[in-house]
Amino acid sequence: MGAVAEVAVVSTDEKGKAPWLRFAFLVAAIFIMISFAIALLPFKIPRFTFERWTLPMPFTIFYSISFLVSGVWMMKNLQNVKENLYAMGLALVIFNLGYFMDVKVQRSEKTLEEMARIKSQLPPDVNLVSLGITNHKFTYYYGKFVKALPVDCDGEGITYFCFDPCLIDVGKITFPWKQVDTFSITRDFMDQKRFVVLAKKGS
Repeated sequence: MGAVAEVAVVSTDEKGKAPWLRFAFLVAAIFIMISFAIALLPFKIPRFTFERWTLPMPFTIFYSISFLVSGVWMMKNLQNVKENLYAMGLALVIFNLGYFMDVKVQRSEKTLEEMARIKSQLPPDVNLVSLGITNHKFTYYYGKFVKALPVDCDGEGITYFCFDPCLIDVGKITFPWKQVDTFSITRDFMDQKRFVVLAKKGS
């Protein structure tokens, strides 16, 4: 926004308001188009369904109206550089810290719930280890130190362990084991899944 404000001031001082008017009109038109696009997202239109960008109706109405008001305000006040900058700044804040973040949160994995489920299946005094270096997201949410052991270790002293199938060769595990659960390390649940496996050493 600082760069836009500087260009606006320089262009209006040196070249008059014509360049700024064209730019402000274009931005206002884009805001209005965005408002209609957000409003249409909940409707199932063939070939134009974008479920990952669709929010619940109250959020949809709020963001659609916000962009529409910003665009119309700018259209009606093209001559006023300062007010246009305020409208632009507010609209961008609403988009980045509002709409975009709500979309990200809506389609994010419920990581805390998943880790709570993982921990509920482990004894309170368990010494969880990993075979190879496991994914950092798992260890972060687990909240305790997870010692990394070689994949081909003999399994001595191991009861429960975890591993990231993408980071080790599972075929090199030398002792019997069974899968207990999986922990998703995919941030967006609409993306291709990747898991850390929680396992227990077999007899």
